[in-house]
Amino acid sequence: MIKTEQAANGKKRRSRRKPEPDNAAVTVDETCKQLEEELQQRQAKVAARELERKRLEDELRLAEEEWNRVDSATALLEEKVKSREEEAQKRIAQSTDAASARKTIEAQRHRLEEALLLAKQRKRTEEPPVVVAATQHLEDATRASDTASVAESELTVIDAATTEKGIAPISSNGDLLAKVLEGLNSKSSGDRASALTDLSRIACDQAFSAISKAFDDPSPEVRNAAAKALYGLEPDPSSAFTRALRAATPERRQQIGISIAGSGLASDALGSLSGQSREKKHEALTLLFLMAKAGEIRPLMTTIEDDQNLEVRLTVVNLLALTGRADIIPPFRRLAVRGSLPAEVRSAVMEAIYQISSQQRENRL
Repeated sequence: MIKTEQAANGKKRRSRRKPEPDNAAVTVDETCKQLEEELQQRQAKVAARELERKRLEDELRLAEEEWNRVDSATALLEEKVKSREEEAQKRIAQSTDAASARKTIEAQRHRLEEALLLAKQRKRTEEPPVVVAATQHLEDATRASDTASVAESELTVIDAATTEKGIAPISSNGDLLAKVLEGLNSKSSGDRASALTDLSRIACDQAFSAISKAFDDPSPEVRNAAAKALYGLEPDPSSAFTRALRAATPERRQQIGISIAGSGLASDALGSLSGQSREKKHEALTLLFLMAKAGEIRPLMTTIEDDQNLEVRLTVVNLLALTGRADIIPPFRRLAVRGSLPAEVRSAVMEAIYQISSQQRENRL
């Protein structure tokens, strides 16, 4: 009986030990799954690193291509600078030759005049007194006639200029300048603008000071009229704007640049860039350069983006590059990534960015 119980107990122990192999198999399966998951994660990381490596290689290749483009653009810019320097030297040499030629011609003219005077004196000494007196009387009469003709022609010119400019002649009963200056103190912006227009037609020392001061006026209409008045004040408009900008405060400088654009002078200057007259082109470039130096670049950026004339767009890009202003770099960078921009314009914009950046670095050193 004891043996029977021991045999029964042995069967129970064996029956309890049977599930143990199943638990071990489950543990192995879970371990395998974990290993497979870790392997998949590592493979995913390896794939991500491979993609990152390819991306970095692509960026490096693009950077190298960009650097090569910058190098070629720099070389091209250096060639342009060298050619411009050579042209400037040639122009200086030509101007020097022209100046020396003018001096030679002037000296020859003086010598001829002196010889003519000597010949007249000798002729008079050889003629009888009656002939000399008659000749002198004829010369005096001719001189008086010429003087009267000159005076009449000068009056005609003055009257024509007065009629053309719409200004009444200054009479003894009124002072036109005083009336114009009084109009500048009017409460009406239209009257102040009209007074500036009249003031530009009077060449006097007070006109420049009053026009320059009008750029501080709160009315845009008056400031635009001041820009037009300053443009017509002198034969060379650029010299008048240069004087005004040199003596202006930073706030007035900004208003002068905005007024050049708002008055339509910038649009007219941009239109002159595609014309045939070299003098008008030079005058237009100078005015646009002064406007950009004063801080107003919006009309120029619009021209670079939308103008149909490729040569005008390239000219404006080079003009902005010559200003050396650091605030031009951000809008130029936005332009450089535009797909609709012509390749020549994009290349010129990148050259300008490099040129301005190099100049800024040199200024900081």
